Amino acid sequence: MLSQKKKVNIATAVGILLTAIFFLISPLAFKSDYIDWSVSAIFALILLAGVLFVLKKYSDEDMGFILVFMVILFAGMLVRMAFVHIETSDYQRFLSHWLSEFRILGLDAFKDNSSDYNASYLYFIYIFSRLKVPELALLKALSVSFDMVLTLAGVGVISILKNNNVAKLLTVILLWLGPTVILNGSLWGQCDSIYGAFCMLALLYILRGRPVLSVVMAALAFSFKIQAIFFLPVYVVFLIAKKVKIQHALVFPLTYVLTCAPAVMLGMSVSSIVGVYYNQAKQYSGYLNLNAASMFALIPTDANAPALSTAGIAFAFVFILYLLYVAYYYRNQLSSRALVLFSYCMCLGIPWLLPSMHERYFFLADIMAVIVIMLYPKKWFLLVLTLIGSYAGYHAYLFQQFLSFFWDVRFSGMGIPALLMLAALGSALLLLHKTLEQDRRQVR
Repeated sequence: MLSQKKKVNIATAVGILLTAIFFLISPLAFKSDYIDWSVSAIFALILLAGVLFVLKKYSDEDMGFILVFMVILFAGMLVRMAFVHIETSDYQRFLSHWLSEFRILGLDAFKDNSSDYNASYLYFIYIFSRLKVPELALLKALSVSFDMVLTLAGVGVISILKNNNVAKLLTVILLWLGPTVILNGSLWGQCDSIYGAFCMLALLYILRGRPVLSVVMAALAFSFKIQAIFFLPVYVVFLIAKKVKIQHALVFPLTYVLTCAPAVMLGMSVSSIVGVYYNQAKQYSGYLNLNAASMFALIPTDANAPALSTAGIAFAFVFILYLLYVAYYYRNQLSSRALVLFSYCMCLGIPWLLPSMHERYFFLADIMAVIVIMLYPKKWFLLVLTLIGSYAGYHAYLFQQFLSFFWDVRFSGMGIPALLMLAALGSALLLLHKTLEQDRRQVR
């Protein structure tokens, strides 16, 4: 019988072998102008980092678990490489131009910033503009690296809540191979996995009893994307549950200011940084819906946008207050699984109610749904409903047409996906109340 040390050595050899195979076959299997040996090396390093983390973190686990974990990471990286060469209109219209500005102006581009991204992402844009590697591949490699962080953080959450190897591997499959996660970064070239990974880390550190690190992660998420606000209200629930203290809130602005400080020192105006998210919201305020499975997909496009937008914001605010009231009512029974459910409900309900939501804005709901069904396997349909609703928006953008079997003359092409999201939200709220009642009876 092999000793644990020999098992780890074998697993390490397999992990390195998988990384080497990936590096060698990628340029040959996915021939394009964007995938050369340098690009293959970058993605191989991301894979290797994931493999080494698994080997270190789970060295005491069964070797079969470790091997399957690494094979899943290998397979997911191969899938991503198939999309690396694809340019979308977002890259052609925006990202490539911002890269060009930084390539020409260097650090001076911070002074006259024309992008609608915050400083945290622009640092990477600048670095990528200096490298002699296809820029599209670099952007996608950044997103894929955070796909990895997101996946490993999600497994960490499950390790705390349900220390079961089957559940861990299912979490790896559903996060690392999740359709919207793969399409978002490796095909679309979007960076939602960055703030998504930080939000998952924020939840992980709350469950570990590390509130300061959790708030730091939440602030980093917000520094990359405003969509982190779908997750942030759950910190009031964490406060009610005594997982954080009011003074920990000071860590948030401090962290955010630190992320912006280098850009300010390089000449980026404070008003540009402060106003970046306001300008993003204002840019699309005339649209009730941008291919998202929100409640506004159920409303005619010629409706009174300003009035309905105000109503949607009010509904979202009331929804948040409702969840906070529920949390306060059950304040002595807020278990870890209840906190996960509150997180999922926030990330699903808020974008469903808000106007001007884009296709990708249910990304947090997608990944939180994975954690929920790992805790409640019989509620698998929550993930199915969420992913179908979310994917419908991706399909509309990426393929420039709505899913044909969702088309109905009574709705827009996103009407039925919006109803699926509503069904998921209603089911999640019922599950939340049931969980809180069960926890209360156990306390009694």
